[in-house]
Amino acid sequence: MIRDNKVIAISYVPEATPCTGGGYSIVHDMNACTGGRMNEPTIDINDDGVIDSKDLIQITVPDYDHPGQTKTISVAPTGKKYSGRLQPPAILRKNPREIKYFSSSAGTIKTMSEKAEQRGMYYWKDDRN
Repeated sequence: MIRDNKVIAISYVPEATPCTGGGYSIVHDMNACTGGRMNEPTIDINDDGVIDSKDLIQITVPDYDHPGQTKTISVAPTGKKYSGRLQPPAILRKNPREIKYFSSSAGTIKTMSEKAEQRGMYYWKDDRN
C-alpha cells in the first residue's frame, strides 16, 4: 500500500526446509518515489512507544573522502522483521503515530508503531496569466 508518500510492503522468507512451517516477514517502509530509505525514522524499531533518533540504525559505508576506508553512519531503517507470515494490516490512528495490526500465520497479532499519515486539506492556486 502507499500512504503519505511511503510504500508499505510485506515480504516473506520461508524456512530453508520446505516441509517445516515458519519463516519470517519483513514489513518495509520506503520512499514511494525512489524505493530508498526515508530521511528520518518512521518505524519504532526499539518498541519504546516513541519514534525518535533512538530508532535509527548504524550501517557501514565506503568513506569516499578516504579511499579504501569505511565509516559508520546512522540512517532510518527500511523495515522491521517479524516471525511468521504476516497479512496486510488493520491500521489504528493515535496521533502523532499509528499502530498497524498484522495477523500472523502463527495465530498471533503482531503490531508495528509508525509515524501517522499526514492528513488535511491541500490548496493550490492556478495562475494562468
